[in-house]
Amino acid sequence: MTDLEKVKKNGSALMYVKYQTSEICLAAVEQNGLALDYVKNQTPNICLAAVKEDGWSLKFVKNQTREICLAAVEQNGWALQFVKNQIPELCLAAVKEDGWALQFVKNKTPEICLAALEQDDSTLEFIPLDLIKETLGLAIKPEIENKNYRKCNRFDLMDID
Repeated sequence: MTDLEKVKKNGSALMYVKYQTSEICLAAVEQNGLALDYVKNQTPNICLAAVKEDGWSLKFVKNQTREICLAAVEQNGWALQFVKNQIPELCLAAVKEDGWALQFVKNKTPEICLAALEQDDSTLEFIPLDLIKETLGLAIKPEIENKNYRKCNRFDLMDID
């Protein structure tokens, strides 16, 4: 069996391939994105294929681009934790894919927080209290606010108006 055939069946077999070609590496990451960890010569094309197969492979990308990061967080919002240069566009895409990615957002904006809440209302626990009150125009019901507000959900909120 050739090296190409081996990695097409199991991308992680790339770790045993002595002479890696672009074709072999691409086949490996298309089968298992995490095989990117074993790629000796990363190209943007190989990295993009890896993150499209498994967003977590962003962890192994040496030269992150906006396109690679966007593909990663669209595949798996939690890949945001591996993004070196967080920009609002990436954060928004991540929380739209999985609201719980909000926990990895460094600069939480109202737009990003609202998108996370729309995707999963249990992400409220990752939104700073001042942002809930002032920017989102919501208040926590008094009987909840005196307890641990991080345990509340959208039904515990009320409009300030």
